Amino acid sequence: MLDAEDVLNVMIERLGHSEPVSAQGMAMTERIITSAASSPLYNESEPGALRGMVLLAIAALDAGAGDPSLAA
Repeated sequence: MLDAEDVLNVMIERLGHSEPVSAQGMAMTERIITSAASSPLYNESEPGALRGMVLLAIAALDAGAGDPSLAA
């Protein structure tokens, strides 16, 4: 988890901003934080697995966020 500390802090900071985030990014973030059965946050995993998941979630948080053409 120590190798992902910096990106976890980036994700926390991004979630604290007032700009909208995408639903997909929030879903990915929720799975990282709450899935005790499968998340590398809580389980042994390959080196860099948590870091990679968090980086993908950060990118997804901004992907399409606030774009009315993507609204259902």
